[in-house]
Amino acid sequence: MKVIAVLDWELSTIGDPLCDIANMSMMYFMPSMESRLGVAGLKGLNLHSTGIPSEKQLLQSYCKWNPHISYDIAQSWSGFYLAFLCFKNAVIVHGVKQRLASGVASSKNAKSIVLLLPMLVQEAQSMLEKRPPPSSIKSRL
Repeated sequence: MKVIAVLDWELSTIGDPLCDIANMSMMYFMPSMESRLGVAGLKGLNLHSTGIPSEKQLLQSYCKWNPHISYDIAQSWSGFYLAFLCFKNAVIVHGVKQRLASGVASSKNAKSIVLLLPMLVQEAQSMLEKRPPPSSIKSRL
């Protein structure tokens, strides 16, 4: 038998599709390679010149192919889901920080990844302030 790929299901879930699109959209808010923070996000890049769709275009495309989610619903809840994922990733990065402090870091980039921790928390708080969720849960149903 020849191994051609390895799948890591650690963070895989079956659940809310708005969480999926928020997960894809996270890179729009993560620092680019110039930041040297251990990730290569899209924040601050000229997306038009790269051919990468804008966050709005990505959301529109996702909703076009998913008949169960309207663009308006997805847009109105995007801040909530992005904040949730920032906090979720902050927990993961905190685990990296703990392993680094214990001397058992699994990545040579652990030091730079740990620097993302305050940015993730700040981004989550900013999302909730700039894009608060609708006041009624019924707007999600």
